[in-house]
Amino acid sequence: MPQSSDFEIALNLCEQDADKLDCVPACIKTVLDHVHPENGVSKEEIMKMVGTSKNAFGTRLSNFVNLNRKLLKRKIPFAFETPDKYESQITKWEKIVEEAANGFPPICFVNRETLKGNNREDYNSHAIIIVGKLGENIKYRDPLILVENDKGIQIATPQKFNNAWSDTGRSVIFIRKADKQTVLDHER
Repeated sequence: MPQSSDFEIALNLCEQDADKLDCVPACIKTVLDHVHPENGVSKEEIMKMVGTSKNAFGTRLSNFVNLNRKLLKRKIPFAFETPDKYESQITKWEKIVEEAANGFPPICFVNRETLKGNNREDYNSHAIIIVGKLGENIKYRDPLILVENDKGIQIATPQKFNNAWSDTGRSVIFIRKADKQTVLDHER
């Protein structure tokens, strides 16, 4: 029987191109379209903003300052935040679920192999979007896997999610509504 705390955010998933290592831009595009549908930013533009490349093996978290600056210049009042290393270590999966329940789906970095139930030694860092909760389990969307049934929703137990998330240092990206002062500062 579903618990009253069960929920699911409906997202239009931007697909990842497997050969471009663009799971992060695909997730950013998906989340940005959810919180600000009229943003007009393409996945290709996001790839340039965050410096996604094969040489960098995807996207570096340090490139998010550039993304936020460019979004604010376009008058898109949202910012993506990455907790520092210490904060990431103490962030609990309950915080991730809470953010999603508030309508701001977090992007989490996981070891895709661990999440799929494969050997943890086969490391494959990958970005997913947390979209809900079912009982104790986490619901997520993976830009690399589109499953025709259930709108591409994947489900992971807390243990499986925590193991996969811990393998990547518990990295997470939160989206926040930019405060008025931040927007004003960027308009000058």
